[in-house]
Amino acid sequence: MRTRSSRTRLPAPASIGGEVLVPSQLSGLDKKSNEPLRRTIADAQEEYDVRVRAAVLTAWGKTIISRSVGNEMAAHYPDALVCPIRRSVDASTAPDENQSIREYNKRSTTTRDFDQLGHMLVAPRGAAA
Repeated sequence: MRTRSSRTRLPAPASIGGEVLVPSQLSGLDKKSNEPLRRTIADAQEEYDVRVRAAVLTAWGKTIISRSVGNEMAAHYPDALVCPIRRSVDASTAPDENQSIREYNKRSTTTRDFDQLGHMLVAPRGAAA
C-alpha cells in the first residue's frame, strides 16, 4: 500500500466487514510508517464505514520502541484492542524451517499470543458475543 505523498511501503491492514486489523512489526521502520498508515485509514474512514478493531504489535519486547508504538496505537485507536505478540526464537526460526509458528511450536509464547488475539476477536461457537 502506498500513499500519494510518500514512497514508504506501509504495513497492509486486514479488513473484514468494515473492521480493520492494523499490523505493526515493532521496529524503527514500522514506527516511521505509522503516520502515513494512520492517514490512509483516516482517508478510508471519510468515505466508508470503517473502524479499527485491533492493532497487532508483533515482535513485542521490553524496548523503548515497543512501548512508544504501543502507546501511539492506543492513543490513535482508543476503541481498538492493542495486542502485543511477543517475540521468540521459535518465531524467528520457523520461517527458516519453512513452517508457520504454529507448526513449528504450538506452545510457543508467540503462538499463545496469537491464540489469545483470536479469542478476543472471535467469540467461540456457542459463547455469547
